[in-house]
Amino acid sequence: TTSMSSAFPMISIPEAVAKVLELTPTLPPISATLPQLYGKVLAEDVLAQESVPAVPTSIMDGYAVVASDGVGEFKLVAHARAGDTAEITVTPGTVSYITTGSPIPNGADAVVMIEDTERNGDLVRIKSKAVPRQHIREIGSDIQQSEVVLRAGDVVGACEVGILATVGAAAAAARPRPSSSASVSSRYAATCISSLS
Repeated sequence: TTSMSSAFPMISIPEAVAKVLELTPTLPPISATLPQLYGKVLAEDVLAQESVPAVPTSIMDGYAVVASDGVGEFKLVAHARAGDTAEITVTPGTVSYITTGSPIPNGADAVVMIEDTERNGDLVRIKSKAVPRQHIREIGSDIQQSEVVLRAGDVVGACEVGILATVGAAAAAARPRPSSSASVSSRYAATCISSLS
């Protein structure tokens, strides 16, 4: 049998990895836009630029009402749908149809789900008394402005890109992907071998 020997001591794989990482420089962060961030590692914590939701919204399909009106028949004055930008106002004695995710109209302070109503033309019968803030998702109930949503060291995938877009972060600091050349690789290889001896 032929015995093999080495001038370098045998070390474990974890020790070898630790040595390589110790000698690998950390690249300075770059500012990257959302499409550029995919697959990169965040260099800094990311804070929400705005609250989510930014305005009170409905968590039910139904009618936005003035809670103190109680039960009865009320005039339908508007339709609030998610994505609408027009301002809608509800006053005592009136209601507005509303879909899930839609901003709560001015003046309304509760939502009655559609199962507790009956509509006849422009009149809506509210059959269940509402309480203030019923079925309303409040400002910041999901994410508060300035809340940390992603941490430095997180790898940005599809979900993380979605989170960044949701909180209004158009760009973030990330570590660039490393690149190598023959001379650089040779230099670091020599350094690693030297450190292991």
